[in-house]
Amino acid sequence: MKPTPSTYRINGLGLSIAVNCDCLEFWKYASKHVVLPSWSVDSSTTELCNFSVQRQNTGLYALYEGPTLHLRGDRETISIHLASLLHHRMAACSNHIVVHAGAVEYRGRVILFPGTSHSGKSSLVKALTEAG
Repeated sequence: MKPTPSTYRINGLGLSIAVNCDCLEFWKYASKHVVLPSWSVDSSTTELCNFSVQRQNTGLYALYEGPTLHLRGDRETISIHLASLLHHRMAACSNHIVVHAGAVEYRGRVILFPGTSHSGKSSLVKALTEAG
């Protein structure tokens, strides 16, 4: 018997994205990557786009946006890819300016270090914080 998918709506930046998932185990793992601290998950009805994650007979997962297959892979790979897609969709469609950056406060001002993922922003912020 195939599990019934559950729908989770992720709300952030004034937008909502639906994620349908037929595997609670996957959602519990993925939500740690997908939902940012200021976002919420509820049953809002307005949605920007619709993603679904389906567990395959092989034990791998398939990630779809509407009818389009994005990727097949293990739980971690799909979680990270889903998080990236959600964050990009929300950033592109919001009325906010979204900056992927590290930041430190220095003499009452904030200094941003924008950059791509894995470019060393967090390492730089950590080093500066430790140096005082």
